[in-house]
Amino acid sequence: MKNLITVLLFSLAHVPRIIAQPTNLVVDGSFEDTTTCGYWQNITMYELLHHWAVEGADEVGGFYFNSCYNGFGHPTFGGTPQNYIGYEPPRTGQGYAFVATYLAPGGGGGGRSWAFGKLSQPLQAGKRYRVSLYVSLCDSLIYACHNFQVYFSDTFATHMLPTGIALNITHPPEASFHQSLKNKEGWTKLDTTFIAAGNEHYISLGNFIGNAQSDGEYVGGNPLVTWSDWWFADTVRWHIGRIWGAAGYFLDDVSVVLDDDTGLEGVGEAGVQVFPNPNQGAFTVALARPGMGVVEVFDLLGRQVFTAPLQGQGLQELHPNLAKGIYACNVIQNGQVVFQTKLVVQ
Repeated sequence: MKNLITVLLFSLAHVPRIIAQPTNLVVDGSFEDTTTCGYWQNITMYELLHHWAVEGADEVGGFYFNSCYNGFGHPTFGGTPQNYIGYEPPRTGQGYAFVATYLAPGGGGGGRSWAFGKLSQPLQAGKRYRVSLYVSLCDSLIYACHNFQVYFSDTFATHMLPTGIALNITHPPEASFHQSLKNKEGWTKLDTTFIAAGNEHYISLGNFIGNAQSDGEYVGGNPLVTWSDWWFADTVRWHIGRIWGAAGYFLDDVSVVLDDDTGLEGVGEAGVQVFPNPNQGAFTVALARPGMGVVEVFDLLGRQVFTAPLQGQGLQELHPNLAKGIYACNVIQNGQVVFQTKLVVQ
């Protein structure tokens, strides 16, 4: 019996531990759930994907590429790994998206575009999330842009116009990347964390800052696809001409996961509270003991955006009129910090 128990304990000790992976909240993060995979006019994402849309500042917009494409006998026009603006195998699955992020001065490109997707559930206020995605600069384009942002919102961040889209951006993007993005072979990972304001149900991808403020770089490039069919040759030349003076990227494997279980309870002396949290711009501070105090509120850049005196033991309601966002809040009494918390204004 002793030997049997020893064998069982040894076996259990060497069973591989299964670590639960955090749930990706992005619906169809690898761009695989297609409505159809047909002809060349349907390469725009709003026609081909159930859960994503890509639209741009003019009629060129954004595109979707999938290995199942075989429109009019020309599979490499909208296919993978080869398509009319580059060559790149999907990082996972069969498909990926494309957005244009930069228009060079005088480049004659076709404008900018953004990808708009959904989350399976709204984000929780005050929680930290990790957002990641992979990008690859399209081979045929002669510019790179070293800026990329991820924007979260509680409503769809765009509405359609006859000539393109109108962005509805009400706050700075939660994730902003500035790094070298001129790799045309393979995928570059973008990865960071952010604190959610709460109730964000949509995700938008691309470059939300102006061309003049963007870090564009000439990198050179040549069209990879040629056609003997005159009609398709003209079509390809037109599309490449429209985006020739732009920077554009294939996108794949977008992920948003809960990074930790950070709460809003705060730390400090018993009886000291800041509530409600989250709030709509007004909150109450409770002090547990006598003595004059002060409350200080800072934004995520460390700038003080509000301060007010506290009259001692008891409750004091404050109306700082803060914009929607995440703040750091300190309660100071008798020259000592007696309470600290994250303050979420919705």
